Amino acid sequence: NNSNIMTTLLQSYDDEYQDVVRQLRTAMTELRNTCSRDAPSYSPPPATGPLSRVQRVKACDMLLSKCRELTSSIEVEMNDAIPAQRSLWKEKSAGYKQALFEAEKDLTRLKRDASGADRDDLLRKSTGDDIDPLTGEPNQMGNADGLDVETRKQRTELANNTNKLQEGTKTLRVAERILADTERLGEDTSRELVKQRETLVNIGQTTADIDGEVSEARRIVNQMHKAVSYTHLTLPTKRIVEIVVVAVSFKKKKNRKA
Repeated sequence: NNSNIMTTLLQSYDDEYQDVVRQLRTAMTELRNTCSRDAPSYSPPPATGPLSRVQRVKACDMLLSKCRELTSSIEVEMNDAIPAQRSLWKEKSAGYKQALFEAEKDLTRLKRDASGADRDDLLRKSTGDDIDPLTGEPNQMGNADGLDVETRKQRTELANNTNKLQEGTKTLRVAERILADTERLGEDTSRELVKQRETLVNIGQTTADIDGEVSEARRIVNQMHKAVSYTHLTLPTKRIVEIVVVAVSFKKKKNRKA
């Protein structure tokens, strides 16, 4: 039935998530090891290729993104599960999201460490082998990387500029996300204001209708009150009232003619 199909689908997502998480942990551990420049067995990794720090960082980003996609799939599919299973998967999903949040923070630190390690590898200080035994001064070509002082200086400047550009790009991306969120909030607020205006217009129209009905009701009540008062008069009094009314009317007509 549908519940069994949903359980199988959720379990497949969960199994894939666990597998990707293991790959992510292994990739992050290997990246961390390449940053351990103080280790006795440290050897600088290649500057390019799949074993470089840059490519290892990209691989970790891809695995982390895959984990997010699987977590989102679990959240979507668990809404169709039966209540008992939904509660279980909801708890699992919350745990996965927290674990991914911690992994993302750890990877951010690793990226910073990897960038610093690449820069330090590029700027390696001279060792004892770089000293000319005759003059006691650093050799121009004596470093293990085979670069002269001027070339190393240029590479240092390029590396620093690259880091600045990367930081600037990150700042722009954050600003773009904030701007997009602000625009969405503005659109939501505008739609809400339109709805509230329509509501106020409807309330105003309803109030006007009620006011008209109240005025009409007041007029009818006044007429009824006058009719009741008149019917309670004695016959002589009614005649007096009628004479007074006719006299007043006649006087008004006479004044108008004059």
